[in-house]
Amino acid sequence: MDKSYFESQLGKMEELTNVAGDKQESFFQQLLIVSSTILGILVALHKPDIEFLCIRLVFVLSVLTLVLTVLSLVLLLFDLSRSSENLRQAFRKEAQHAVQEWRKLDIVTVPKKKRTLFCEKFSLIAFAVSLLLLDSYASFTAF
Repeated sequence: MDKSYFESQLGKMEELTNVAGDKQESFFQQLLIVSSTILGILVALHKPDIEFLCIRLVFVLSVLTLVLTVLSLVLLLFDLSRSSENLRQAFRKEAQHAVQEWRKLDIVTVPKKKRTLFCEKFSLIAFAVSLLLLDSYASFTAF
């Protein structure tokens, strides 16, 4: 195996990384659309004349978790959209250093921010919790 083999494999890895990032961004965009649609429907169709405090509390909690889900998804999508720019800037810096030191370019990677990792997990958990709360709310109002 020579050096060209490894360079071609790195090219494939870069392509797969880009595809995976695009799929992840698309998934979270769809989740944002679903979450904001459910939130809009809930607010528009809510009946304010519910007597029981626990039913109103479940409704408020489901709306709050949906709002937190939407906010975390917006932050997440912003971070994901900025990741390619961050990678470009890191590559530019590496290219400048490589030219100054007269060497070949090293592989450039940019890790995800802690906020991005937190928002990924939090948005999925909050969405699941909001669906469970909405299910509870629908069950309580049916009886």
